[in-house]
Amino acid sequence: MDMLIEAASQGRLLAFVGAGISMIPPTCLPSWWDINEAVIVALTDRVAPLIGGERSVQLAATISARQQSDRFPPEYQAELLAVRLGASYFRVLQCLDSERPNAVHLRLARLAAAGHLAAIVTTNFDRALEAAFRLVGAPLRVCARAGEFDALAPELEGKSGSCVLLKLHGSADDPATLIDTLAQRKRGLPVGALSCLRTLLRSSHWLFLGWSGADLDADAGYLGLAAACDSARGFTWLYRGGEDPRPSVARICAAYGGRAAIVHGELPQWLDCATGSLLAAPPSTDVDGDSGELGRQAREQVASHARGWAEQIGSTASALGLADILVAVGEPHSAIELLRAALQALPKADREDRDGVTLTCALAGKLQGLGEDAEALALYQGAAGLLDARGDNERAAEARGNAGLIYQARGELTAARSAFEGARRSAEASADDAKRSVALHNLALVHGLLGEYDEGERLFREEIEILKALGDEPNEAVAYNDLGYLLAEASRFDAAVEVLTKAVRIRERLGNDRGRAMSLGNLAKVHFGRGDLEAASAIHREVIEIFRRLGDEPSRITAVGNLAVAAVRQGQPQAAIPMLRKAIIDAEAIKRTPEGVRLRMNLGEALREAGQLEAACEVLEESERIAKRLDASPARAETLLELGITRWRLDELDEAERLFREVVAIWDALKQEARVAPALTNLGLVAQQRGHLDDALDFFRRGLDINARLGKQAGVVRGKLNLGNVALQQGRLEAAIDLYTAARELADDLKLPLERFGARAAIASTLGRQGKAGTALAAFRDAEAAATRPTDKINLAVRLDGLAELYAANDHPQIASAFSAEAGRLRAGEAPGA
Repeated sequence: MDMLIEAASQGRLLAFVGAGISMIPPTCLPSWWDINEAVIVALTDRVAPLIGGERSVQLAATISARQQSDRFPPEYQAELLAVRLGASYFRVLQCLDSERPNAVHLRLARLAAAGHLAAIVTTNFDRALEAAFRLVGAPLRVCARAGEFDALAPELEGKSGSCVLLKLHGSADDPATLIDTLAQRKRGLPVGALSCLRTLLRSSHWLFLGWSGADLDADAGYLGLAAACDSARGFTWLYRGGEDPRPSVARICAAYGGRAAIVHGELPQWLDCATGSLLAAPPSTDVDGDSGELGRQAREQVASHARGWAEQIGSTASALGLADILVAVGEPHSAIELLRAALQALPKADREDRDGVTLTCALAGKLQGLGEDAEALALYQGAAGLLDARGDNERAAEARGNAGLIYQARGELTAARSAFEGARRSAEASADDAKRSVALHNLALVHGLLGEYDEGERLFREEIEILKALGDEPNEAVAYNDLGYLLAEASRFDAAVEVLTKAVRIRERLGNDRGRAMSLGNLAKVHFGRGDLEAASAIHREVIEIFRRLGDEPSRITAVGNLAVAAVRQGQPQAAIPMLRKAIIDAEAIKRTPEGVRLRMNLGEALREAGQLEAACEVLEESERIAKRLDASPARAETLLELGITRWRLDELDEAERLFREVVAIWDALKQEARVAPALTNLGLVAQQRGHLDDALDFFRRGLDINARLGKQAGVVRGKLNLGNVALQQGRLEAAIDLYTAARELADDLKLPLERFGARAAIASTLGRQGKAGTALAAFRDAEAAATRPTDKINLAVRLDGLAELYAANDHPQIASAFSAEAGRLRAGEAPGA
């Protein structure tokens, strides 16, 4: 307390006033959570005529439950509504105003009048402080606009005049100044305001009242507290009795050391006691009526204001804003139900007007998110035609850009790129950075599918810089998520993990569980690509549980399929088969036919690996027929590839080759070169089995060249291993060693466990065939150290047995015995040297 009193005695005390102060009677303003709940109730009441009163109450309860579980932050709700509704959203925040001060407001005004309080900084919108200063008769300079902060900043150096009030987030009497959304907060405070804060941190001791410091959780640099640590005078932070400081606040306190203090108490009593030596006992503050009744009246006033606001913006805007929130809290089907009802409620002529087109595009977007691509594409195309007819070229380009996403999913990349380029040109012409970021994102996705990873990454990073400048953190997470997927495709696994981790952290903090699960799913794919199947499986299980809890059945089914594929690759196809059969039934129950195609393809692979080759062919043929009926060329090509592998396993080499060549033709027609390489590899394996080694080399080299040109380094590793196998079959042992060694070095760099082992095992066997027995045994030990699967050591034992037979047949019994002994040790599970 000594620091506080000393600063106040010098006129160098600053009070930072949070929302908790204005909740004290008789001001009785609601919390941020309360105002958000009032907004939701107002929106659901406004759409009740569309969906029924009972259903509207259910939706409000669902959203409220997420809010109360601290999984839907107020600033995220504000962000969604501000993006959808624009400036009209901020009018609802004017209910957070009062000119009825309480004892804390009045005590601060009296401290300022006595010359003890130099400044007040607040994030509150209300005008209770201004009213308190008027009642006390103390002068007060209020700054709430960027220009006012700019003017004040140079005057603060050496200032010793009247108290100044810095309203960092604006003032309720001017909605244009209000800062409430996540994007606004991420953009940061005006430059002039930051300059003022830096000066005040150096000159004043800060007293934090009614503020938990939650903003520091999202932005450790908020207010400049951390940056000013070395030069700041210090602070005292009041928490309620028994309440621990947030970790972010505790870190700031630790950095400030003896210049920071955490104190506990209740307001207004604590403030009266703490400043008792500076001021006489405060005059009584009359509170007309019971404080509980005052709080009830205040809440009713907020609810009434919110209802009036919802009435003013109308049922269409209310439905659009509420639909976005429903998707964010994991209720996409409810959002679609609401938008269909809103569209149906419009007169037929109005469905082709602005409101109708806006609802149509919003509905298409929600359907697209659930994979209902055919209906979504028809809606987008219809909307674009209506917008063209009205001369609204900008919004028509936006609708076509959304349609481009569907073309992209179908593999029609030329049409997709054309749509996205048109959207980018439109955004650039209108200087709309938000829309430009969307176009850049979509173009980056197309370049990734084309295997143009460097260009895709460049576009994603350009988009991320725009989003950071806009403060659009939700879409920043989307960009990180999709960039991570692209980097994984390019075998840049460490970089992929870095950006995907950023996406997960942002989405977790925002309470976007669905988005978090999607980013986790991409992290699992990175582990899968590296061959770390246990890590991938663990994440897939977590993702399945998240989607189950959210009731997102389509996404849960997809995640089950991913988990099953990991099980197959782990050598557990029998465990995967029932999972996939159940997932197919679940997908059909909710009419997810495209997902059923993929699940059948996965089931075919599982049956094949379980040795049920004929059953696998039946399932894969059914999958191919459905994909062909849906005109889903990418899914059909992937299914044909699996069918070709199965036919190859059945020694039906002619049919396998025909299928692989058809796969190449499909991907060539779609201009997706990156997807051609696996088919070429399989053609090479068929040729190799036939003994057509020159043809095999040609196929393997073509596949390797594609992967090398596109930067798919994992594919390069596998290509070198295949070329090494052919060289070995041709008797070119030194060439084989060179190829295996190159594969091993690259696999080590990429941290690919399966390929690291495979290359070492191949090197060891080849060295043995060269007659380098001692070097070969050491190489087998190196391969053993790289083993990650139970079957790996059995693989080595089989190779050692083969070499033992070779040396025995060539009259080298001692060397043969050494190889046999090593094989026996591996089978027995004994450690080297045992």
